Amino acid sequence: MPLTCHPITLGYPNFKKSLRTAFLLSALFAGEIACSETTGAGPEASFETRAEAKAALERGSLAFQSGDVSEARRIWRAQAERGDPNAQYLLGGSYECSCASSVDYVEAARWYRRAADQGLPAAQTSLGEMYRVGKGVRQDNSVAARWYRLAAKNGYARAQYVLAYMYANGLGLTRDTQQELMWLHVASINKFQDATVQLEQRKRDTPSEFFTDGREQAQNCIRSGYGDC
Repeated sequence: MPLTCHPITLGYPNFKKSLRTAFLLSALFAGEIACSETTGAGPEASFETRAEAKAALERGSLAFQSGDVSEARRIWRAQAERGDPNAQYLLGGSYECSCASSVDYVEAARWYRRAADQGLPAAQTSLGEMYRVGKGVRQDNSVAARWYRLAAKNGYARAQYVLAYMYANGLGLTRDTQQELMWLHVASINKFQDATVQLEQRKRDTPSEFFTDGREQAQNCIRSGYGDC
């Protein structure tokens, strides 16, 4: 049965909310940074070295929350230049955040890229967003979709949700409702609430067999460690 592709602007009502850079370091640090095992010291580093790296990120976070953006950047830059992808990501975010007086999208994209190249999913997603909207880089949906896909296959639920959006709108990808549904299910299984809400909407306007197929594909995708997606 052929499917009619519905423009995503008619659904996905929370899309902008899900993607905006709400650079609140307390939430961001706990939700995206603390769970990363990479602290710039390498897997062979001592516990003390890793602890020192994490402490530096936390000091930068506290400085940023207190309004001392310059001090936060000084701390994060020192770690970022040592190769810490978490610090690179936070430093990039400090340049993108409208809460800072010195917004610099080019600098934000540069640091996001350095962290993204090291495989940090949050940075890959942020860099994809820079390409999607053309901030600090030349707008390019195809490049955005590639970064979103990398993050999605790294298990990052927000990127999985955005990838569904890209498939639904044909942004940098061939419009594909089945891929949209699969990635929505994957993101929902991974506890991304906006994906769950959007699935409820799509369930009402999608033939049941396509909806079921999307869920089964999502389960296979996750079981395969994102190799079969």
